[in-house]
Amino acid sequence: MGALQSQDATDLGEGRWKLTTSPAALVIPLEIKEPGILSPHRTMDAIWRARFAIELQGEEARTCRKAAVQVSNAYQSNDWYEPDTALRLRPDGKAHTYALHGNDHLRPAGPGKLIITFHCPKDAIITWSGAELLRSTLPEAARALIQQGVPIDPYYRHEPR
Repeated sequence: MGALQSQDATDLGEGRWKLTTSPAALVIPLEIKEPGILSPHRTMDAIWRARFAIELQGEEARTCRKAAVQVSNAYQSNDWYEPDTALRLRPDGKAHTYALHGNDHLRPAGPGKLIITFHCPKDAIITWSGAELLRSTLPEAARALIQQGVPIDPYYRHEPR
């Protein structure tokens, strides 16, 4: 992933961004060198993980509950159930890890952008820690359990970079 950019937010340095309007977006360039690896035929399920904090003053925290997630240059929908593409926010000033599916129109088909649009009050401060796209390893864990009697640990326990 490339360096974080913004639409309607001011860079305060050290990963901190102040929203200048509402809504405002953080934009992460996706530099996909081998897009075929992300094909739904090669990687069945994917999961986006992002880590950030949202600081607000007083009662404004009540109005900052969702962030819409988009991927430019994504795969098309397969015309079946598509989960919500919004993150449910916790604007308490602490860093939280958020997870969301990375399939269909949230799966990169090549280089593009991950766009997170915050519907939060002007002057909210986002402290960005990182984001990553992970593949689900649950099928591998099940196969290992059946074949070797011991499943692999499918969980990547480090925070997003």
